[in-house]
Amino acid sequence: MKDASSTAIYGSQGANGVIIVTTKRAKSGKAKIAYNGYVGLNGWAQYPKMRTGDDYIKLRREAYKTAGQWSSPADDQILFTPEEWSAIQNNQWINWVDEVNHTGIVQNHQVSISGGTEKTTGLLSAGYYREKGSLKDDLLDKYNIRTVIDHNFSNIFKAGASVNLTHYTGYERAENVLWRAATNEPLGRAYNDSGRVILYPLGTAGKVSPLADEASEYTAKYQRLTTNVFANGYAELRPVKGVSLRSNLGTNFSFRRSNDFQGAQSIDRAELNTGAIASVLATEKAL
Repeated sequence: MKDASSTAIYGSQGANGVIIVTTKRAKSGKAKIAYNGYVGLNGWAQYPKMRTGDDYIKLRREAYKTAGQWSSPADDQILFTPEEWSAIQNNQWINWVDEVNHTGIVQNHQVSISGGTEKTTGLLSAGYYREKGSLKDDLLDKYNIRTVIDHNFSNIFKAGASVNLTHYTGYERAENVLWRAATNEPLGRAYNDSGRVILYPLGTAGKVSPLADEASEYTAKYQRLTTNVFANGYAELRPVKGVSLRSNLGTNFSFRRSNDFQGAQSIDRAELNTGAIASVLATEKAL
């Protein structure tokens, strides 16, 4: 729609035209059941290759050589802290990006039923979407229900309504996981002999492990809850051929909540050495 009518209806915001999107509605006839779904893999993003082994040592040599502090392999030990040098002597290299990244799974399922008579048609659909991200404990579940009904009261008057409810439940990881994986020294041990995450791979003087939040189920949690309800109704009158008078009413209710917990040994708290933060609740409602 791009003419005087768009400006008349939507004001100055419609001066450049308005795109009207009509969602799927039912058609008269026998009830029809439809299903659509897919399952796929997630987590094959391309990241720069991390330097380890001789490649990493050469990088350190070049940096110190530029500063005039390295001239031959005999000077290698001064390039590293005692903990780093010990890890090199024991051939303890870690590719942190590979450690924090996993292959996730994404799946989507939608089922609907629609049909009706010449006067009344209706549609009911439900869906479920789940995505496991490439980071451990990065998870999203989405549920949605949509219903639509249209009724012809006469040859000149009809009305209808639709309700769409969507609920999201998700868990996120700390914001700096990948940054730590890309910048932490690739030295030390990620896990001890029992398979547990080592919080400081190079001792307490070194950096916190990017895997810190994976140490246990309760080390850190970042939960996100969102519910959206969209309700729309319309009434349309066609008094004469070629003339249509339509009134629309739409409402949107949104609810959001965040529950965060960071244990004393979580990735964001261990480095600060300030103890745990109990769950933080933030709630937002909008209509």
